[in-house]
Amino acid sequence: MPIIPIPEIANRYDFLINIRKEFHRKPELAFAETNTAASIVTLLKQFGFTEIHTAVAHTGVVAILRNGEGPTIAFRADLDALPVTEKCDHDYSSENDGKMHACGHDGHMTMLLGAAEYLSASKNFKGTIVFIFQPAEEQGAGAKLMLQQAPLNTLHLDGIFAMHNLPGLAVGEMVVTAGPVMAAVNEFQLTIIGNGCHAAMPHLGKNPIIAAAALTLAIEQQKSQWFSAFEPVVISTTVFQAGEVFNVIPGEAKIKGTVRYLNPDKNEKIPSLLKTLAEKICNAYEVQCKFDYFKHCPATVNHAVATKFVENVLHQYHSNSLNKFEQKPVMISEDFSYFLEKIPGVYAFIGNGESKSLHHPSYRFDDANLILGASFYAYLARHADILLHAKT
Repeated sequence: MPIIPIPEIANRYDFLINIRKEFHRKPELAFAETNTAASIVTLLKQFGFTEIHTAVAHTGVVAILRNGEGPTIAFRADLDALPVTEKCDHDYSSENDGKMHACGHDGHMTMLLGAAEYLSASKNFKGTIVFIFQPAEEQGAGAKLMLQQAPLNTLHLDGIFAMHNLPGLAVGEMVVTAGPVMAAVNEFQLTIIGNGCHAAMPHLGKNPIIAAAALTLAIEQQKSQWFSAFEPVVISTTVFQAGEVFNVIPGEAKIKGTVRYLNPDKNEKIPSLLKTLAEKICNAYEVQCKFDYFKHCPATVNHAVATKFVENVLHQYHSNSLNKFEQKPVMISEDFSYFLEKIPGVYAFIGNGESKSLHHPSYRFDDANLILGASFYAYLARHADILLHAKT
């Protein structure tokens, strides 16, 4: 296996699989992870944890493990499932209709619990480890809220780390890259306001659908003129809404879409570009336009020193010490970015093999990663003092 597993964690394989399957059976959506959080608290208490904070950001859990002087680092796992109907026939398939752990968060929680049990029993670290079980990652809302509340708003963290499974990469392989690894995600909404009328007499109104269609095409055509082909920017129109019946020209049409980029400094101009384009086209069609732009998550940017620390740990405990562990950035987003804006840290990926893609109704987490991911966290904890020295 790529990551050398810790024997004490490997011996808990069946135990961890059962935990993961139970999470998978009982998926809960963002800010509704009540039973999931209760199960985590029960397990942490079994592991000997006494410092446990609950109801952080509504349903989040933060557990703190102390072992003398040393750095304070945090590990984070996500709790929430997706509104997806599962299409896998397992003995542990989702029992909650229309909800599924289709992104592997059941595995992420279990990996972190495996590390928590081992570190609590072995005390094979110096300093303080903070275990963060975060709600509402899929909504991009949980991390920001957790940072505003106790205990995270008072703790001084020297580093923070998280990982996500990655289909298409060999099981247990780890990849980590300094700098941007995932994109910022923003949303634009355009309401084109025309003048509705009978469809048989279009000359008596102003059809907003025509302007909206022209604007949709213009966005697709214009974005290649705004940005270099070598600059990672995505602008996608994803919603087009207008009208209800065949013989009525509606008064409004709506367009929605997503904007994603890795470099926030370069792309602050996108809202003004979209707004100016919309106004020009709407003026040409003699309709009005209302423009809204919402920033959801910043780019996920790994810190250089923390990335080097993770790479050094991987070289020490990886079966292929020559692996460079590099991963190209992807244009999906992750609200762990809020943690990385305030705390030096790393978001890494662990291979999930040839599974279906993330968010697919037939996606399946590979349970081999339960041992490997838990061991990875434990190795980081064991050597966290190196990170502290590197910072100073």
